[in-house]
Amino acid sequence: MRKNIIFLTLLLLSSGITMAQKLSPKAQTLVGNYASGRMKSVNNQLVSVYIKTTDVSALGKVEALGGKIGSRFSNGYCTATVPVDALESIAAIDAVKAVKVASDVKLLMDVAREDAGVDKVQSGTEGFGKYDGSGVVVGVVDNGFEFGHIDFYDTEGKKLRISRVWNQNAVTGTPPEGYTYGAEYTTEEAIKKAKYDVRTTFHGTHVTGIAAGSDMTMPYYGVAPGTELVLVSFNQNDASVVDGVKYIFDYAKSVGKPAVVNLSLGQHLGPHDGTSAMDQVFDELSGPGRIIVGAAGNEGYDALHASKIFASDTDSLATFPEYTTSGYGSGVAVIDIWGTQGAKMSVRAVIYDSFKKTIIDQSDSVSTSDKNARPVTFKFPSSSGYAKLALAIDPDNGKPNVYVESVSYNTLIGRKFGLIVKSEEGATVNMWNAGGGKFTDYNIKGWTDGDTDCTVGEIGGTANSVISVGAYNTKTKFIPMNYTYSQPLNTGKLSDIANFSSHGPTADGRTKPDVAAPGAGIVSAASKYDSSSEYRTLAVATKKDDAGNLYYYSINMGTSMASPFVTGTVALWLQADPTLTADKVRDILRHSSRHDDFTGEASDNNYIWGTGKIDAFAGLQYLVGTNGIRQTDISDGLFRILPNLSDRTVKVFFDETDRKADVVVYNAMGQKVARHSLSSNGETIDVSNLPHGLYVLKLSNAGDVHSVKVML
Repeated sequence: MRKNIIFLTLLLLSSGITMAQKLSPKAQTLVGNYASGRMKSVNNQLVSVYIKTTDVSALGKVEALGGKIGSRFSNGYCTATVPVDALESIAAIDAVKAVKVASDVKLLMDVAREDAGVDKVQSGTEGFGKYDGSGVVVGVVDNGFEFGHIDFYDTEGKKLRISRVWNQNAVTGTPPEGYTYGAEYTTEEAIKKAKYDVRTTFHGTHVTGIAAGSDMTMPYYGVAPGTELVLVSFNQNDASVVDGVKYIFDYAKSVGKPAVVNLSLGQHLGPHDGTSAMDQVFDELSGPGRIIVGAAGNEGYDALHASKIFASDTDSLATFPEYTTSGYGSGVAVIDIWGTQGAKMSVRAVIYDSFKKTIIDQSDSVSTSDKNARPVTFKFPSSSGYAKLALAIDPDNGKPNVYVESVSYNTLIGRKFGLIVKSEEGATVNMWNAGGGKFTDYNIKGWTDGDTDCTVGEIGGTANSVISVGAYNTKTKFIPMNYTYSQPLNTGKLSDIANFSSHGPTADGRTKPDVAAPGAGIVSAASKYDSSSEYRTLAVATKKDDAGNLYYYSINMGTSMASPFVTGTVALWLQADPTLTADKVRDILRHSSRHDDFTGEASDNNYIWGTGKIDAFAGLQYLVGTNGIRQTDISDGLFRILPNLSDRTVKVFFDETDRKADVVVYNAMGQKVARHSLSSNGETIDVSNLPHGLYVLKLSNAGDVHSVKVML
C-alpha cells in the first residue's frame, strides 16, 4: 500500500498535478489515517464521496477499483462509495477532477398552525376552497420513522399515505433500482411489516407529522394532511442525503406529481457559499414542481464562526478552537477554513501557554505557496494530543481550503490549542468549528473571538435553491404526560426568534434564512420504537386506535421543527400551482410574510428572520393573485363560467346554438384530468372529485376554442 502511494504521488508530480488539487483536505486526512493504521475496522475502510469527472468512462475505472456509483448529475458529479485505500488511485484517473469525502450529518402544532395562517388554508376561509396538499408528494429524508403511525394514514385512518420507503440503513432487502445499498419498500404491506428504520431517535416521525400529519382526532395534525408521503432513512452522510432527494423527485415524476422535500439536517463542513458539491447537486435537482426546504441550523447562540478581512500581507487571524468532549477525558475539534479565490493562505497550529503568554510549540504551515503541499501532523508537547492539517484548492470555487482535525488528551492546565491563519491584503478568511465547539480569544490581546454570524449550516442553510428556515417561539413551556406542573423551554420570549435559530448571511453575502416558522415547543407524532425513551420523556399525549395500538405525540424544538412547517406550507401552495420554483416560493414569501415588533420591518438583508414569519394563507392569496386567475364570473368570448368552490361545481354558458360544447380540464402540470360534453347552455359540471387547486379549462363550441385558468 505504501509503495502504491509513493508511486502515485510521483506520477502525479511528474504530470504537474498534485494530489492536493484532486483530493479534498478531508480525503487527504483519511488517506493518512488509513496509511498510519488508524482505520482498522473493515467498515471504516469504505467511505462515501462525491466524484467529479469530465468523462463518464472514468466511472468504470472507479468501479474497477472497488467503487460503487450512486446518483449521477449533469454537472459532472456523482455520489459513490469507495474503499479508502483506493482514493489516491481514483484521484490519479485523468478524467477525475475532484474527490470530496461526504460529511457526517446531524439531525437537527396546535398553536403553530393558527399562528401561521395554516388553519385558514385548511378550512377554506374566504372562498379559496380547502387545501390539504392533495396531489402533492411530501418527501422526508431523516431518521427515526415509525412507518405505521396513525398520523401517516388518510384522515379516516384507513389507508396508509406512505407510497415508498427507502431505508438506506437496512442490511438486508432490495435497494431501489440504480442504487446498491439499503432496502426499498413499495407496498403498504411491506412498509407496515418493516415498522421502523432505526431505534435511536423519533426525529423523522416528528418532522413528518409536522409537515403532513393527518390524525384529525388529535389537535397535533400537520400542515398538509392530504399529501402522499415518501420517506428516506438516510445513511449518516450528505452523499446519501443527495441520493435520497433524487429518489423522492424521481418517484414524484413517475406518478406525475409535484414534490417538496424536507431536510431537517445539518453540518458545518463546506464553504457556506452555495458552491459545495452537495449544494450544486441540490441546484440541479430543483426546478418547477421540485422544491427543497431545509433547517437553517440550531447554532444561533454558538460562536462557531470566526472571520477576518486582512488589512495587509502581514496581518493574521489567530483564534483558539474549543474542543467537544469525546469521552475518557479527551476532546475533539474539527475545523474547516476557507480563503478567498486566488489569494495566498497559510495555516499553522500552535500550543499557547497562557501563564507565560507565549507560543511554546507550533506545526509546520500548510500553504498555497507550496505547490506540493502535504498534510501536516503536529504532535502536542508531552504527548497531550495532536492536530492534522490538510490543504487543497477547491476545483469548484477556486478557494483555498484547510481541514483541521485535533484530539486533546488531558492537556496541561494553561496550555491552549490555537490556529494562526495568514493571507493577503483584501482577502477574507472564514472558518467554522464543525465539531460543535466554538472559537474564543480567552481575552488574550491579538487573538480573535468567535461570532454567531454565518452559522446557517450546510445542507439546509446555504444552497441557492434550498428554502432555508429559521425558528420562532409559539410556546415557552409545556406539561409532559404524568407531570402536574409545566416545564420551561428556555428558548426566549413568546413570538420572538428562538435563541437557538442560526443566523446568516452565507459566506457570499446572501440572505439566509429565507423565512422563519414555528419551531419551539411543537407537538407532533413520535416513534414508539425509539429505544432511547426520549419520546416518552417529551410525550404530551397518546392515542389508541380501535385495534388497541398505542401512538405517541411528543414535543420538540429546533429549526428541525420549523423546516417541515414550511415544507407543509409549500405543499399547500404546490396544490394551487404545481409548477412553483424555489424563486417563485421566495417571491411569495417576500410578499406575504408577517412582520411585527420582533421581526422589524421588511428588509432584504435580515439575517435572523429572512422575509419574516411565514403566513400560509397570505401566501396562497398572493399566489392566486399572480397567476392570472379570474376567480368568480369568468367571461371569455362566447363562453361564461361560474365556479362554485363551496359546492365544487362549475356552470358553463356558451353560444346559443344547437351544437354541443366540450370542456376538457387540465391540471397545472398539463395533465388531462376530466372531460365533459355539454348538451345544454348553463349546464353544471361536478368537480368534487378533483382536489382544490389551479386548473385550465379548454372549451370548444362551433369551431371556437378558448382556454381559461380557474381555481377549483
